[in-house]
Amino acid sequence: MKVLGEVEVHGHAHDLRSSTTEHHVSRDQLNETPGVDGFMQVVGLSAGVVADANGELHVRGGRGDEVKLRISGIEMTNPLSGESVALANLAVDDVTLHTGTMEAEYGGALSGIVSVNTREGTSRFSGDVRWDTDRYGDPTKSYDDFDRFTLGLGGPTVLHDLTYFATYEASFQNPYPSVDVTEPRRTLWDFIRLGNRRSNRVNASVKLAWHPDTRNKITFEAIRNHSSVTPYEHMWSRRGFVRVSWDTVRAPGQPDQVRPKYGTWSSIAVDSTYRPVSMPDHVPTEEDRFGALTAVWTSQLSPRSIWSTRLSSMAFQHLTSVGHQLPWDYWIQSPEFWDGNTTPGTEDNLFFATHGDYPNYAERRSAAWVTKSDFSSSAWRGHTVKTGLEARYNRVRNLDIQVPNGDNHGLPGNVRSDFLNYNPEGSAYAQDRWEFEGLVLNAGLRFDLFTPGDQIATADLPSGKRYKQQLSPRLGIAYPISDRDALSFNYGWTYQTPSREYVFENRGLAASVATRGNPDLEPETDVSYQAAVQHLFTNDVSGQFAVFFRDIYGLITVRSDRDQFGNQITRYVNRDYASARGFETSVIKSFSHKFSAEINYTYQIATGVASDPRQAQQFYVGGRLYLPI
Repeated sequence: MKVLGEVEVHGHAHDLRSSTTEHHVSRDQLNETPGVDGFMQVVGLSAGVVADANGELHVRGGRGDEVKLRISGIEMTNPLSGESVALANLAVDDVTLHTGTMEAEYGGALSGIVSVNTREGTSRFSGDVRWDTDRYGDPTKSYDDFDRFTLGLGGPTVLHDLTYFATYEASFQNPYPSVDVTEPRRTLWDFIRLGNRRSNRVNASVKLAWHPDTRNKITFEAIRNHSSVTPYEHMWSRRGFVRVSWDTVRAPGQPDQVRPKYGTWSSIAVDSTYRPVSMPDHVPTEEDRFGALTAVWTSQLSPRSIWSTRLSSMAFQHLTSVGHQLPWDYWIQSPEFWDGNTTPGTEDNLFFATHGDYPNYAERRSAAWVTKSDFSSSAWRGHTVKTGLEARYNRVRNLDIQVPNGDNHGLPGNVRSDFLNYNPEGSAYAQDRWEFEGLVLNAGLRFDLFTPGDQIATADLPSGKRYKQQLSPRLGIAYPISDRDALSFNYGWTYQTPSREYVFENRGLAASVATRGNPDLEPETDVSYQAAVQHLFTNDVSGQFAVFFRDIYGLITVRSDRDQFGNQITRYVNRDYASARGFETSVIKSFSHKFSAEINYTYQIATGVASDPRQAQQFYVGGRLYLPI
């Protein structure tokens, strides 16, 4: 008898009983799709999704911050600002985008949720190594010096039934527009370039999976990311020479001080008084670090019931600084960056700085601790029930300074945002899929709770509500009219709590920020409707046509207000409305006969005030505010 090797089959069945819209991306699709750098870019190719120039996804006309990311069942978005987490491509097993009226277990996002299942090791050792570049074997033949090295290894360990999978991905790039930043230039074998560039990203992860018996599974996952990006600043983009003279400053009873005096700019050293200056080296580098630990215990309580518990902690760190300098160490105070180069006999140029560090410094830290438990069962005939609880505790710290070596009430920074806050939040849900004589009813109810925390004074809560509570119903009906066709309709409410920067931004009398936070913000509300038809043309070709409508209330925007002392200020408030409607159609061929394909088309009309809350004030002042019908 011949024993065949282990065969893995990956794919998603065509579920004619579902009333929601989901877009699936397999591991093979992710790795084989050309021209993409990560799984979020592949998700951006789905029907109803538009990716903007910054990489943010706008799903069915929504804002970029209305999409949340879940990794291994845990939401991993920065509670302070809302940005998502990156993963190495080889660490991803599959990705699902949930849009429209999602089932009750999904919440906290108005437009969609991207759910990622990470890859696990198997009983056999396997690995992948990949190098992507744009230099075609010659360091001089490059568009933007792009290199990406990816390594993935997995397999069994010395412990019985314990497997591992580890990934490391490093990307290096000098993005457009080109600028002459001082950086190391080393090569390996005369064609592989080594060393950091203007944009550098490292994503690493490891996952352990243990099966103590046939009914239990425990996984432990660690993620560690690091990126550093030096942006292009046109006024700080020149490399050349600046004339330097020295002034002696004398004061009674004080020792003489010799200070440099900067003059005209030149592309060459005219004489010995000219000093070389590379202004791109004085632009702040934006450095981000992320770390997360997640443990998941899944237990099969009976042949028809499964219970899972998740524990996770995550931390986000951000630093914007010139050469890791502290604010008071920045070179030259604003606005002296072109002094000496604007008088007769000089270059007389106000458009480029000749000396000094770009006046921006930021240090942000946020952390979240999450516990979550879910139970699902199909023990009752015709019913598939799922319920769960989640608790989350956030810590956010923000220090953002404009003109770092200026002064603000004895602290560095002419414009200064500085706050430290804590807040808890939680949710619970219950949902049921009931099948009766061919009709499928998907019904659920979700409860969300949010509070700005006890450190917020009652006087800062005009509504008198310290705890914001929401109930969001979800209802879907699917009717498979044959084994290849199904009609569906769904309706539901979804709430999204505001990013903490909108809640906690400096609010005191001495605050010098442009817009102040509002601890009394309510969650934004989305009411969605969808009707769809699905058809299975063949066993590997399927299609869907969906019509959707969305009404979004209480969107965060900026309005003029007065503080308790009568001063004119601007503040974040829930006063905007938006709507979106349209249709999506897609035809998908799963992998067979050595190829796969997808064609989709979306037509939608989205109406609102602004994609960014900070931009809405100009529309309001200009009298162009869009109001609901």
